[in-house]
Amino acid sequence: MKRITILSMMAILFCQLSFAQEETNYFQMKNEINVQVDDIFAKQGMLDYYYYNLDYNYDYPIYYYNDQMNAPAIGIGYKHHFSKSAIRLKGSLSIFTRNFENSKDDDSDDIFIGIYNERLSAGYELHQNWGRTQIFFGLDAVIGLQTNVSKQKMITTDYNGNTIQELDGKYIAANFSYGLQPFLGFKYMISPKFSVSTEYHILMERFVSKSKVKIEGRDDEEGSKTVGFTTQFGPKGQITFSYHF
Repeated sequence: MKRITILSMMAILFCQLSFAQEETNYFQMKNEINVQVDDIFAKQGMLDYYYYNLDYNYDYPIYYYNDQMNAPAIGIGYKHHFSKSAIRLKGSLSIFTRNFENSKDDDSDDIFIGIYNERLSAGYELHQNWGRTQIFFGLDAVIGLQTNVSKQKMITTDYNGNTIQELDGKYIAANFSYGLQPFLGFKYMISPKFSVSTEYHILMERFVSKSKVKIEGRDDEEGSKTVGFTTQFGPKGQITFSYHF
């Protein structure tokens, strides 16, 4: 009899706990602040180069990174939730720097590369909740500013290997872009105040890129302007940690 009583009490307690968990509304908070990490698994591209003819007799190689070379971005976001939707804001920054050194003892032909990428976005999302899980989707408007800097000390030699001159070159490119970004995401509530989520998007944007090459000690300067449109799927691995209040 005592065992039956104990088992009955345990069953009642279990049912009460289960009912209490079912009654918990994990999505009742209206505000959310989050920290996002984008492109966790992004691969760095290969170093590429091209030539600028800054002299009548010699071509000098100016090295730069290609568009596939990137680094994880850290972002800070905010969401204000309604019953089945939310407005969202986000700002992110990524910085990639690297020195490529040759096998010589001096610093000739060593290359410094710096990539600085800033993005701001604002959008609207719809969502559907199931217990602790949420699926959300919507559209962001995005603007971006990317600055690329490459510095190199160049040495020109004749056919016999004799040094003719040494030059310090710098390549600078500024890329401004704007576009739209449809997205799809998944969220899991760890508790009513903390959640973890991930999302993917298709970015469609127009860009304007201006670049120039400057050789120290010379007045001549070469540059170019490129205008275009691009689409890309991403990010290559993303995780978001959120605090709800």
